[in-house]
Amino acid sequence: MALILRIISEGTTLALPLVLEWAYDAVVDAYGSEEEASATQDTLTRVFIIVLSLHVAGNVFGFLAGCATGVAGERVVSRLRRRLYDHLLTQEMGFFDSYKSGDLVSRLGADTLLVQQATTQALNECLVGLIKVIAGVVLMFVVSWQLSLIVFFSLLCWLCIVATPLMRVMGRLTKRYQDALANAAAASTEAL
Repeated sequence: MALILRIISEGTTLALPLVLEWAYDAVVDAYGSEEEASATQDTLTRVFIIVLSLHVAGNVFGFLAGCATGVAGERVVSRLRRRLYDHLLTQEMGFFDSYKSGDLVSRLGADTLLVQQATTQALNECLVGLIKVIAGVVLMFVVSWQLSLIVFFSLLCWLCIVATPLMRVMGRLTKRYQDALANAAAASTEAL
């Protein structure tokens, strides 16, 4: 539901330039003609009412998508924490000798939030982003295929040279951060 609402919200945003094109065309076509001024003004009024309606609808659908994502995320993290907690309670005593209680508490709290973000927000944003990229590329090729090819190949080179190695570094840093957070939680729990 959240994904569908987000797609509708983003679709209204992508439709705005296509609607504004009508206004630009009306102004350009009627430029210098006093006879067509009234028709141009009517066209502009109608276009901007449509643009305002699309903008409001996009924000409403975006808000509803955010609410649905939030509710789904809370349900996911609640269910995950409950299952992880139940699973931890069924472990043998030897398991708790090899893992400190602070580490387990950190995993129960912080890591489940990361899973929540990954399953609700990140997945949703990734799918919506993919749809927006595809729609944007199609619109670019409709407007100017020559300029689109130049932009496409320059972005592809940038992704290969900069973004891919950066994502690898970010993955290693994220793992180190989670491990450090678990160790800090274990030390503070033991100290308390």
